[in-house]
Amino acid sequence: TDAPTPPAIILGVTNPFFAKTLQTWPHIIRISESATVGQKYRIKRAENLKVLDSKPGVYTQYKPFLHKDKAILKKLLRGTQTKRPREVQT
Repeated sequence: TDAPTPPAIILGVTNPFFAKTLQTWPHIIRISESATVGQKYRIKRAENLKVLDSKPGVYTQYKPFLHKDKAILKKLLRGTQTKRPREVQT
């Protein structure tokens, strides 16, 4: 397309007016004030985003084309949990 690409910007806002105004941005990261260390967040679709939704997480309009290969991930995790040297991992 001939449309100029928007610049890469990270913008932090706490004002609900800006949160509502910027809700059409493709990626939104919400951080809670009392986030616990090590807490995992799920990626959520942007169409489920409420204007004043304050749940922490990553909201995106990006639709991935690839899915996680759970079989390979299990093999990798199992391999790292053994006491075998790193050089002989298969």
